[in-house]
Amino acid sequence: TSNINVYYNTVYLNATSSGTHFGTSAIFHTQSATATTAVLDLKNNILINTSTATGLGTTAAFRRSATGLENYATTSNNNIFFAGTPSAANVIYHNGTPYSTLSNFKTLVTPRETASLTENVPFISTTGSNVNFLHVNTATPTFAEGRAMVIATITDDFDGNARGTTPDIGADEFNAVADGGVIAILSPDPSAPLSGNITIKVAVKNFSTVNYVNPTLEYQVTGENPVTQTFPFTILPDSTKSFTFNTPWASKNSGNLSICARTVNVNDLNFLNDSSCILLFNRDTLDLLFLLR
Repeated sequence: TSNINVYYNTVYLNATSSGTHFGTSAIFHTQSATATTAVLDLKNNILINTSTATGLGTTAAFRRSATGLENYATTSNNNIFFAGTPSAANVIYHNGTPYSTLSNFKTLVTPRETASLTENVPFISTTGSNVNFLHVNTATPTFAEGRAMVIATITDDFDGNARGTTPDIGADEFNAVADGGVIAILSPDPSAPLSGNITIKVAVKNFSTVNYVNPTLEYQVTGENPVTQTFPFTILPDSTKSFTFNTPWASKNSGNLSICARTVNVNDLNFLNDSSCILLFNRDTLDLLFLLR
């Protein structure tokens, strides 16, 4: 009996060759019909291969020597595979037959790899001499964040940084920045009369793969000071939540105005999705325009 436990690795391969039939693999495993021989247990790995194949060669994220799955552990999961744009020459998996897409691969190897993903993970550097070699760029959302399974015997990453309670896939444990934005102003209704104190309610979406904790939001009406409030809530990844400001807007009696609302996060590097605005047409103005027609 022998086991090959491959956990929390990052492999990045980007090779070229003038060879006639050049092919590469981010990881290779020898198939055995004996289930206890060189059993591969593959967990929490980033396996990226962006090499350029030639001739009959293929660029594969994962390659095995034959079709049998006997010594490919059913516990293998939570990996990221990437081999470029899926094609006959760029494949997630190869066992003598190419499987270019993640879905085809998963169908073949189920119940293995049910939580595995495909993505060209954003690295700060892919140059071996760089101090940030294969460190994940936290300014860009990535599937690697918080999607690894916990392995009790591995408590730190390749830098010696402690693994979190929801660890990251790959060799690098990192802290991604939440990316949230106001996607809609739910109140006031732009078509309703404006009078008295107006409730300001907004919808906020978390675009990132990490929790957006205690979001700070701000709204501002044309010509007035902004109103800022921090809300003691958590927005889960790829989720939306509505928030109502404690301070209403004391509406004006005349004139057309705009109201804008946004998230306030100094660490958010993507400001393009932070805010939403609406135009508020005062009812008195609308009535006057109607009479002048």
